[in-house]
Amino acid sequence: MKYDYKEEYLGNAKGQVTITIPAKEMMTEYNKQIEEIKKDAVIPGFRKGHVPTSIIETKYRKYIWGDACNHMAGQAFSEVFLKLDRNPIGQEMPKRVGEEVEPEFNKDYTIVMEYNCVPDFKYKDLNTFEVVKDEVTVSKADIDKQLEKTLQEYSTFEVKDGKIAKDDIAYINYTVKEGDKEVYKNENEYINLKLNMDTYKVGEDIVGMAKGEKKSYKKTFEDKEGVIDALKGKTFNIDLSINEIKTEKIPEITNELCEEIDPDIHNEAELRKKIEDDLKKYAENMVNQCVLTRFTEELIKSFDGEVPEVLIDDVLERELHEYHHRAENAKKTLAEVLAEDNLTEANFKTERREEAIGGVKIGLIEQDLIKKNNLKATEDEIKEHIKDFSKYYKGIDPEMMYKYYAQNGQLEQFATQVENDKVHKLMTDSVKYKKGKTYTFEDMPKMFDDLNEEMKAKKK
Repeated sequence: MKYDYKEEYLGNAKGQVTITIPAKEMMTEYNKQIEEIKKDAVIPGFRKGHVPTSIIETKYRKYIWGDACNHMAGQAFSEVFLKLDRNPIGQEMPKRVGEEVEPEFNKDYTIVMEYNCVPDFKYKDLNTFEVVKDEVTVSKADIDKQLEKTLQEYSTFEVKDGKIAKDDIAYINYTVKEGDKEVYKNENEYINLKLNMDTYKVGEDIVGMAKGEKKSYKKTFEDKEGVIDALKGKTFNIDLSINEIKTEKIPEITNELCEEIDPDIHNEAELRKKIEDDLKKYAENMVNQCVLTRFTEELIKSFDGEVPEVLIDDVLERELHEYHHRAENAKKTLAEVLAEDNLTEANFKTERREEAIGGVKIGLIEQDLIKKNNLKATEDEIKEHIKDFSKYYKGIDPEMMYKYYAQNGQLEQFATQVENDKVHKLMTDSVKYKKGKTYTFEDMPKMFDDLNEEMKAKKK
């Protein structure tokens, strides 16, 4: 299809494109529309499909021309859309400007369309920022602890004589009543005392009991955080008996086990080194997350330009959708879930607006950095990302996964992830650092707690 186009920025995040389609192209489409109508046209005096073109034109000329214009304009804009210097944004369709025109077969057809687009804005150079960077140390104790967790994955459980210890597994029969009403009953239920995940927390009540022992007692659950709502403040009568006790046996570290854990590891020293490297890599990623949080906050402050209302609304709608999803999963009302964050449906957009504006600003900056630094995801990068992603699904071939997502038009989500990773690396590589606090690996959660307090203080 042939056409010419000219784009213009109108300000206030609005763009305008003027598309001119040659008269010859328009007439070709006009005639195609007539032929389509002729196939089914029914007019008294003529058989279906045999109505003369002249009669169809006399009766429907303006409507046919309008359909031809709409079709050609839509096709041209969808092609021009990909060529515009200033990318269209948001979910709204472009708006046609001007009145419908009478058919003019010997003239080029011109259509003007307005659309939401990326606005003018600027921000400081990345290398002008100085951001606090904390440090996380990895000790021998951290490596020992992770090694123990790794070995536990290869543990076996053996029948144990004697009394139940706090890390054992027990198989029990038990009944739970609230007053005279039976609310739960199960036979030979698996109770892992170390995980402490059973609903009525009987695991903490059977330590010291032996196989064959029985116990009847009352249990009251306090109304406090950590107790599920269905149990808070209630008292239950529990009857239980111990069927069997098992204890966990952690394997010895052998060269054979090391190779089973990882074919590229042949002994304990190499296994410890890999664990150390993995812990350091994880810690560095967590440190960089904190750096990005601080850096993003400063980068947003440096944003100077228009913030499109359509994008603010889009962020708020997506966030509200997430609350709907949370409510559905928790089997609660939207109002209940919003109340957990001190929000209501009435004040949601007002209360969350500033956060949404910040999200739009950093999103525009990141897209600008991707464009200026040629960080668009390549096919090879997307394939590599999917290869890493496929490791979470045993037996899935990465190439087949790539083809599946490509056929279903879903590669864009992976491209976005690749581009986000690349732009975040650019940001952390560009910024200057000043030394922050030092945390142990075990105390790493405190690093995030301190960061949250720091961010709250800056917003006051």
